[in-house]
Amino acid sequence: MANTLNLGTGGNWAAKEGSLLAYNNENGNFKPLPFDFTRVSSATRVNSQGLIEVVGSDQPRVDYSSGEGALLLEPSRSNSITYSEDFSNAYWTKTNVSVVSGFSSPDGTTSAYKLISNNGGNIIARPQITQNTTHASSFYLKRVSGTGNVSIFKTDGNEDYFTLTDEWQRFTSINSVNPSNAYIGVRLYGLNDEVLVYGAQLEEGSYATSYIPTQGAVVTRVGEVCDNGANEQVINSTEGVFYAEVSALADDLTQRYITISDNSFNNRVILGYSTLSNNIFTQINSGGASQGNISFSTPTTNNNKIAVRYALNNFSLWINGVKRIEDLSGATPIGLNRIDFSSPSGGSYFYGRCKDIKLYNTALTDAELIALTTI
Repeated sequence: MANTLNLGTGGNWAAKEGSLLAYNNENGNFKPLPFDFTRVSSATRVNSQGLIEVVGSDQPRVDYSSGEGALLLEPSRSNSITYSEDFSNAYWTKTNVSVVSGFSSPDGTTSAYKLISNNGGNIIARPQITQNTTHASSFYLKRVSGTGNVSIFKTDGNEDYFTLTDEWQRFTSINSVNPSNAYIGVRLYGLNDEVLVYGAQLEEGSYATSYIPTQGAVVTRVGEVCDNGANEQVINSTEGVFYAEVSALADDLTQRYITISDNSFNNRVILGYSTLSNNIFTQINSGGASQGNISFSTPTTNNNKIAVRYALNNFSLWINGVKRIEDLSGATPIGLNRIDFSSPSGGSYFYGRCKDIKLYNTALTDAELIALTTI
């Protein structure tokens, strides 16, 4: 058994502009295996110190939001809030609320604002949005004193209610009805309640993505592409195991693939999420014919350890220490030579968090796969 490719294994990450480094260390001989990476805009991540930071164009993001490093891949999104941090700006309408600058913020600076209520009050903004579409609104909030009870206005005019703690947290509201006078904001309830606020965001979509700072205009973070990793020397087409520790950004019923292939649909091993709710699946193609198409339902936004075993007449899908389903008939792919966080031709991009990718050049035993995939 040889473990021929590692990406992120044990928290080992190496990223630079335009490239993400996987490696092969058979026999203690380190060999780099770079992936190509593109994102033609800046983006934010949570660094290993737990602070939000901006990274430049084409810089892969190893994100520590969960406390452990994971490659973060997201679709294109725009923040429609044009002053996402400057709550003193006239863009934000204040009612019975005082706004004070200069407080410690989640990016390690003093760019947070304190909101002080006068027996209940609010701040609101009226961004330009596309009507009759789903939006996610989000704020970073922290209780200073008082009840900590707040609500977030949604673009449909309703409110979601939250209780803050003494730690920074990001709170998100989702809605799908957008009147022409849409607005979002934060309401405080208690007499002289004090709350810190940072990082307002309103984006079109069914879930919130990473923070996109703005300073007077709408800002777009472009979608990411990570592909063209590995080669035929580390991928065994005859038999093997394809392993990933991943979580979805949302159960949004879209196809999201990580694929080993010959750069075509004819020969490939797919590991990914299907258009069914909370569905993980694998599909194997050999010479243009489907040889294995098996899936299992489990919460996809959880961190899952997934492995696909492929060999002649021996295909199986393992999730979190259990063989979930198998197919004992079929041929293996031909000429596999690359890994893409997408389908071979692009599209079906994997948007999510990836902590680990491994390739093995043999079809591991059941006992080995239990050990590999157990949480």
